[in-house]
Order: sequence, then C-alpha cells, then structure tokens
Amino acid sequence: MGEIPKDNGAKCCVLDNNTQKFAVIPVLPVKQVQSMLSQMGYSEVSAKEIAEKVAASYRDSDIESSAYEVMEYKPWAIRFDSFEQNNAELNELGYHTLRNSTVIVRDDPENYRYMQIERDTPLAEVEKALRDDFGLVDDISTALVMKQLIFDEVVNDAHRQELSEAKICQLSSSMIEITAKESKKSIIMPISNIDTERLADIGISEKGANDIKKSFEKSISDKKCPDRQTLSEIKHFAQEKFKEISQAVKDKVISKGKGGQEH
Repeated sequence: MGEIPKDNGAKCCVLDNNTQKFAVIPVLPVKQVQSMLSQMGYSEVSAKEIAEKVAASYRDSDIESSAYEVMEYKPWAIRFDSFEQNNAELNELGYHTLRNSTVIVRDDPENYRYMQIERDTPLAEVEKALRDDFGLVDDISTALVMKQLIFDEVVNDAHRQELSEAKICQLSSSMIEITAKESKKSIIMPISNIDTERLADIGISEKGANDIKKSFEKSISDKKCPDRQTLSEIKHFAQEKFKEISQAVKDKVISKGKGGQEH
C-alpha cells in the first residue's frame, strides 16, 4: 500500500496476513500511522491499536521531534545478510534467520517482496516459491539460496550422498553441490551435466568423477522411465496391494450383520 519510503531512517513493516498487503511506515505520529493503516482497510479501532504498537517499537534514536507520540522504548534491529555478492540476480536479495524460520526480502526498483520460510518446509516447496513468487530464473541463483537454507537447517530434506572421494548434496531439482573430501573444496553444477574436468580442479580423480557421473546418470534415466522398476520394487508393490485388498475384505465381512444385511 503506497510507496516504499526512500529516505533514511527506521521503518516498520505491517503485513496483513489475510490480504497479503503491507505498508512500510517511517517514524510518524500515531495518528498518521493510523491513517495509513485505514488505507489498508482496517477499522478505526483496529488501526488505532496497531498504530500504537508500531509507535511502541520506536527507539529513542529514531525520534527527531517531540511531536512524535512514543508509547514505550523497545530496542530492536534486524540486519539482512546477502547471499552472493557476485551474482547479479541475488544482489537484490537479503535474508535473516530467526529461531524457527528465515525471512527473505527482494528489493529492486520495480518490486519489493518478502517471504518467511518456516523450518522443515520441503525443499521442493521452497524452490517453487523462489521461482514463482520471487521470480528467480537462473538455476545457480536458486541453488545458492537453497544452499544457505540447508546450511541453516531451515530445509532438512535435501538428498545427500557420500562416495569414496566426495560428498554430494542436492540443492534443487536441477543442481547439486559436490565437495571433495581431500581438498574440502566445493563446486555447484547441473545434475544433467557433470563436468569431470571441473571436478578434477577440486581434486577429484577421473575414477571418482566418473563414479559421480554414473550415479546421477542412473537417477536421470530412472526419472525418464518411471515405469522401469526393479524386481524388489514390484514385489513390494504386490505385498502392499495384497494387504490393501485383504483389509478391504475384512472390513466388508465386519460390516455385515444378521441376514447378510450391510449396516
């Protein structure tokens, strides 16, 4: 609602969870804050209550005039860290990790967006949100954001694999991070294009690189042919299906009463 304030100084963001609309409010008297909240559709009573909470968050150093109505002193500050300085797409993004979530903001000339990712949100859901809601296009940008979220343990279902010479972590549906055990150096690359020469640069032998390549070539092949199942997978499916049918028969028998009438 309105424009993002361009001047320096403290700001407060008020988000309406129902409408997903928000206002970024500079340090203002309660009545002016209340007026801005009224534009968001709040009733007079609600706007006044929220405006007082906004004013209560002001610090002594934020206030430049006695005209401001300060309810109480409540020191707080949030510092947003950057993901990657040399990545153009990520230059507009910042993040702040809380106890059970991470907040990501995107601030560019055309868009100001933010999202809060709760701990244990599935990797696939976070990746989809980064692409759909934040508009990340570059696969490496998405992978770098996911790498940080995995490191901070906000996302906990990332697939990991350990081979003789390397540790592998899948950062997204298309990108993996490979870390050489000996050199401790890491590299991010597409699952569909494992570059053995780049792996040699971080100290992984030709055999080790080929092992990595083969392991992902198999997974890619399995994805392309989901109907191709192993004998053990077919047996497991048959066992589960048998259990399901057996239970259905038992339920049918139990549901019958005297005279064979179902109840």
